[in-house]
Amino acid sequence: MVLPAMKLAQSMAQSSSSSPAAGPTATMVFGAVTVERTAKLILVRGHNQFGSQWRLQAGETIIGRSTGMVLFPDDTALAPRHARLVWRGADLMLEPELTTNGVYIRLRGPTRLQPGDEFLVGAQRLRVLADTDRPATVRSTDDTRFLGSTVKPIAPIALLKVAPDDVNNEVYFRPQRLLTIGRAHCDITFPVDGFVSERHAQLTNEGSHLTLEDLGSRNGTYVRARTAVVLAHGDLLLLGDQVLRIELPQR
Repeated sequence: MVLPAMKLAQSMAQSSSSSPAAGPTATMVFGAVTVERTAKLILVRGHNQFGSQWRLQAGETIIGRSTGMVLFPDDTALAPRHARLVWRGADLMLEPELTTNGVYIRLRGPTRLQPGDEFLVGAQRLRVLADTDRPATVRSTDDTRFLGSTVKPIAPIALLKVAPDDVNNEVYFRPQRLLTIGRAHCDITFPVDGFVSERHAQLTNEGSHLTLEDLGSRNGTYVRARTAVVLAHGDLLLLGDQVLRIELPQR
């Protein structure tokens, strides 16, 4: 006769032997495997010590200047509460708060842009303008024929370079299909920006939208997140003066 306790022990042993092995981020619960949602946020460049790390566990992690778990109190380009990293099921999401300077993600590949989208090339903040943002044409008030080019150009690539002071903003209108941006030998150049590569990024006019592509630059090209974004392992985030890397458990 087998005692009930012995039957229970045998049953648990059989269940354990038939269940998959638990990894470093798994917990055994009555023979089942429950995967814990963990990730790391690592400082690549910024105000804190290089390599500073924060563990991102279940729930949300708030990044800011004075509110949250990941704080950079000396970075005045950050809002008190700047962005959130939130687990949604198995996905880690970046959810930007409504801030002045926003959160930027380094390009993984060619990315589609629409009017109002912003991107960073080195220290240059550029915003895509709509056709309606073109400067108005001054017309004659009488019946005088207005002289001008009769050749109809293609829709231009229109960009605003955002400066800390509005008086230093610049607007670029280029009626061309391809537009290169870099430190030298490009359509738009920033020769004194040490963070810009010689040939840094390229915009392609697709008619209904623009496509932004990094040209293998050393520091990368970043696009501002306007809505929630699913993050991938190795993604780089730029918030204020801070560059942070996401490390996710490999499945």
